[in-house]
Amino acid sequence: MSQHRRSSGQVIAAVLLVGYSITLGIILLNPSPALPADVVDRAQEALASWLGAQDWFGGKRVEFALNSLMFVPVGLLVPMVATRLNWRDVTVIALLASAGVEIYQGLFLIDRSAEFADVVANTLGCAVGAIIVDTVEWLRGSKRTPQT
Repeated sequence: MSQHRRSSGQVIAAVLLVGYSITLGIILLNPSPALPADVVDRAQEALASWLGAQDWFGGKRVEFALNSLMFVPVGLLVPMVATRLNWRDVTVIALLASAGVEIYQGLFLIDRSAEFADVVANTLGCAVGAIIVDTVEWLRGSKRTPQT
């Protein structure tokens, strides 16, 4: 049995990924929509007052942006832990995981809503994070090469 030594960076990324995943699980699988709705409302109010564009910052736009941002760290951490995965692999995994979460919400969490836009936003956030990792590693001259 061959052993693959993990770098300290991979171990730290793995610990962060586990902690962040638990936090996401609590948020996403909570039967009450109160926390996500409250975060969206507060962000919408803050953006509207800060930038003064009340109409542009509708709840759905803010929710989409926040969902995307919430998943960027996952996209950053997964390829740091699973170094053989490129941004496309991470994006497919994110799509499948997000679809699974939304299906679960739709079937078992009566007060939560399952929306395709959430799957798109979550997948986009992961893809952005993974593309950042691949691009930085490509610029540093390591094995990863950004591929389209």
